[in-house]
Amino acid sequence: MSMDEFEPKKIAKEDVEFRASDIEVADGASFFEKPEDLKRKKKLEEKRMKAEAKRVSRESRRGRRKGADIAKNQSNYVPMSTEKRRRISKGLLICLAVLAGAALIAGIIYMYNTYWKADETKVLTDEERSAVLNEIEHYYLYKTDDEIDENAKEIYAYLGNIYDEYDDDAIRAASLYRRILLLQNIEYYREEVLADALKGEELEHSLRSAGWLAQLYSEMGDEENAAKYNKLVEERSAPVGPEQPGQG
Repeated sequence: MSMDEFEPKKIAKEDVEFRASDIEVADGASFFEKPEDLKRKKKLEEKRMKAEAKRVSRESRRGRRKGADIAKNQSNYVPMSTEKRRRISKGLLICLAVLAGAALIAGIIYMYNTYWKADETKVLTDEERSAVLNEIEHYYLYKTDDEIDENAKEIYAYLGNIYDEYDDDAIRAASLYRRILLLQNIEYYREEVLADALKGEELEHSLRSAGWLAQLYSEMGDEENAAKYNKLVEERSAPVGPEQPGQG
């Protein structure tokens, strides 16, 4: 036997190196479990598989029943006749027309009450008229010029509401002249005051209405109109007729 047989053989490097991932590792857990535990696990797995099989079977039967119901409903379906569809369509159109008509009537009533209906005015007895005239006469009676100027908007609106509220020439004229008297010295109400005086002239054609117009036109520098109404003041202040004998 030669000496070469006893010399150690060299191992290739690739045979020595290895990775842990290259080695198949068996699950050694079963080596430490008792036989009774393995039996119990086997029974549980069998029980689980039976339950899963039952579930799949139930879902399959349910799907077959559902398909049968759909097929039955389709076989029992009777298409709606043209005449029936026509009657249903006609009924729907009638309902829509009724609803539209009701909405239109409601809208007309609302518009009438809100915009078209004439404002109701009050007709008073002599006693009630006297009370309102007294209220107008004493409105802002003891206020200073500064207070009147500060509350001019409120004054204008309040007396204007009285004018609109009562169907009575005496009350309307009184509200106009009270507003003229209170606001005549406020420059930015000059046009409104003149409009009130013209309304007063339309209402009564009196010495008072002509006098206010003559004064206001004169203050505004309108001499032509001032002369016109001054002439009316003279005419309306003249005696109505010659004095009869025996009177005096």
